[in-house]
Amino acid sequence: MLSVKTELLAALAAELEQLSPGAGARAAFESPKVAAHGDFACTAAMQLAKPLKLNPRALGEQLRTALEATPAFQRWGDAIEIAGPGFLNIRLKPAAKQEVVREVLAAGERFGFQSARNERVLVE
Repeated sequence: MLSVKTELLAALAAELEQLSPGAGARAAFESPKVAAHGDFACTAAMQLAKPLKLNPRALGEQLRTALEATPAFQRWGDAIEIAGPGFLNIRLKPAAKQEVVREVLAAGERFGFQSARNERVLVE
């Protein structure tokens, strides 16, 4: 996985873990349905709001504040917006996008390749 995304996911997981032990495993980014909404979207606030008995938008605000203070976000992130009921839309700095391009070019043909892990796979 690309280091920019890995670092930001680790920061998100740490913040989720502080909110609710075990919640760090839910750290995930999605691609926004509309590119103008940002580079990553996160639904963690909406997923955790009900078990924590909190308003998802308020939880999103709390997550945004915590994430903006992390070294990973300060290095790679440009802005976090809260949309709708609690979506976090994350925009990356141009330097983050340049780093991704560098990693892809450095990997060459091996980019995206994963070595076998002795797992069974069903292909239909």
